Amino acid sequence: CHCVFPLPWNQEVIKMKNQIADIRKDKGLTQIELAEKCNVSQQSISKIEKGVITPSLTVALQLSRVLNCKLDDLFNAKDIN
Repeated sequence: CHCVFPLPWNQEVIKMKNQIADIRKDKGLTQIELAEKCNVSQQSISKIEKGVITPSLTVALQLSRVLNCKLDDLFNAKDIN
């Protein structure tokens, strides 16, 4: 899947908390509709919304464009040490 940004094994892990589900619902989109518009699977959208995976920059920009909001509105990075 091209939506996961691989980290080197010794890279500090950062969990991306996001507002994608809330913004998506406010726009009246289903996960399937958002996935189709972003060229990813519904499973990827679900995992991104849950914070299981972090999207690549390309997918994050697609989400921002489709949802008509800034990246800062979608994501907040926080360390999980």
